[in-house]
Amino acid sequence: MDRQLQSAFAAGYERLSAWADLLDLINVFPVADADTGSNLRISLAPLHRLDGGTDVTVKRLLASASGNSGNIACGFFTAFIVENPSKDFFMAAKAGRDRAWQAVADPKPGTMLTVFDELSAHFDRIVIDSPPVHPVADAAILTARVDTTVFVVRSNRTVREMARRGVRALRELGAHISGVVVNALPADRKGYYYSYYYSRGYKYGDDTAT
Repeated sequence: MDRQLQSAFAAGYERLSAWADLLDLINVFPVADADTGSNLRISLAPLHRLDGGTDVTVKRLLASASGNSGNIACGFFTAFIVENPSKDFFMAAKAGRDRAWQAVADPKPGTMLTVFDELSAHFDRIVIDSPPVHPVADAAILTARVDTTVFVVRSNRTVREMARRGVRALRELGAHISGVVVNALPADRKGYYYSYYYSRGYKYGDDTAT
């Protein structure tokens, strides 16, 4: 399983464990049973240490599922993991959502299920804001995890040669660069930049560095 995904699961489980008691207190729908947080902490424990591969993790989740909340959450994450979210997060979330609705005999909207509905319905595209290309390796690592890359430069700050090196480095890593964004552009110079780029012959999709 992807290491970044493992780290995300571990960190998420630690947050859940820290707030489990509060979840027990605030859970009032559909039944104020005061054990939602405790059941989630027990059920999702296999996500804290993913040391046995996908099949082993799925088996552990199914075996540890406790209570309605635990069964729903484990239903989501078993399907989510099997679908390999590193390749297609949206499809993995949709598969998890479908499995979660099948996890209990009497599923009810307005519960955790609605959260999964929203996740699969709206987040078909995820934007990851990475650090700059040159000082750290994060951007290089993320390149292999995303479908496309948008290169961002800062108006009157980014040196042209540094921008060229950044684009070159990303392309060498196999990045699909779909466009460039210029931020911090002075509002009173929009017309200037528009006419300048078109007078110089620049156009969207032009692969020629200038």
